[in-house]
Amino acid sequence: MSDRREEDLIRAWNDGLDEEVRVRVVLTGDPRSEGVRSFAEKLRAVAPRVRVSFERETGSDAPAILVGSRVRYHAAPTGTELAPFLEAAQRFSAASRPGERADGPARSDVRVYVASQCPHCPAAVRELFGLLAEDTSVTLTVVDAELCAEMAAGDRVRSVPTVMAGSHYRSTGIVSIEEIRGALAGTRPDGPMLERMLDGGEAEGVAAMMAEAGEVFPAVLDRLAHSTMSARLGAMAALERLAESAPAAARTAEAGLWERIAGASREATGDLLYMIGEVGTAGSVPRLEAFLESTADDDLREAATDALALIAGRTGD
Repeated sequence: MSDRREEDLIRAWNDGLDEEVRVRVVLTGDPRSEGVRSFAEKLRAVAPRVRVSFERETGSDAPAILVGSRVRYHAAPTGTELAPFLEAAQRFSAASRPGERADGPARSDVRVYVASQCPHCPAAVRELFGLLAEDTSVTLTVVDAELCAEMAAGDRVRSVPTVMAGSHYRSTGIVSIEEIRGALAGTRPDGPMLERMLDGGEAEGVAAMMAEAGEVFPAVLDRLAHSTMSARLGAMAALERLAESAPAAARTAEAGLWERIAGASREATGDLLYMIGEVGTAGSVPRLEAFLESTADDDLREAATDALALIAGRTGD
């Protein structure tokens, strides 16, 4: 915290506090603990109404700043991260007694990745504060993607803000509280949410959702028949991953793929035939053979032939 403007922001915030604010700092064997400790000490020095307690844990996990029992920061908040952190300290530090931990189910955990220079991250974090205020079962972890690069890499975070919730939900850039509620409740994702995930490169997350549901979502099948190649690619990647991880769930796409061939463009038909080869059963063989007899298009004949070979290789026929 070396920027004079940040210190002025903290002083003004401190002067507006109606009551004492408490935060806990968890230090570990990780070398980043020194930076987090330094931030907390300077915060305490600039803001006399803040009470900071330090705890030492063994191990090399990333250090953290805890606000109440439901907000955790893996960060030494600076830049655009600072103002939302101060708001969290004011809103949530008194929500529980020091030392009290959140006791909700794992599905209530929400994680957001931010960066100190990100202009859009503060709005995303504040949206999530609103969710915490309305649902006391929700916990929030805010992670500085630059400070905790290994956590960002493990969660495949490529840009910020990225929000993760429930078992598989993730969204980059756009924060939809309604979608997050649905993810925490385990409800089936709707078409717009799936489209955003697929367009954002989250095919693996969509595949995981379908594996959990035991079926291929109709919205994914619709994307496979889309006239635009870029729209089809994400859906193809999701279904390919599903075929690898949960082949029984992937096979539920077979009938839907055939249904969508009827009105598909030539290019989309080729991709649909390819996916039939990836997930289809022996029951698709007569239909593929009939398709071969009915078309003179060399590219589509090649796609149907390849699909037959894939099914034969998988079924042993």
